[in-house]
Amino acid sequence: MDASTALERSLARYQGFVTFGLCFIVVFAVTVSAVMLWSAYRIGQQSERLNNIALTTHNSLCALRNDMKTRYDDGVKFLADNPSGLLSPSNHEIIIPAALLQANVQNQKAALAALAAGGLQCEA
Repeated sequence: MDASTALERSLARYQGFVTFGLCFIVVFAVTVSAVMLWSAYRIGQQSERLNNIALTTHNSLCALRNDMKTRYDDGVKFLADNPSGLLSPSNHEIIIPAALLQANVQNQKAALAALAAGGLQCEA
């Protein structure tokens, strides 16, 4: 075997290694790109679900706050109109004392303050 044939075989072998290496790099890059695209798609879906959950939670908390605000306002008005508490219509005995009603109103006020302090912002 002469030197030029040996050189050609050696170059062909190295050319095969280089070709294999480049093919491996291309396949690897395509695979990594596909995995990244799939991950981005899944993250987008998860983000959309989390946004929907956050919106539902916000709307629920606002509905709770609005209901609690109405109950608080009604309780304050009731206590202003009935300073003794809830009386029986027939014999005017105290059914629910004013102190218990006042404690309930204070608890509602504290819950409303906690919702406000937590940064809950609702439309009026």
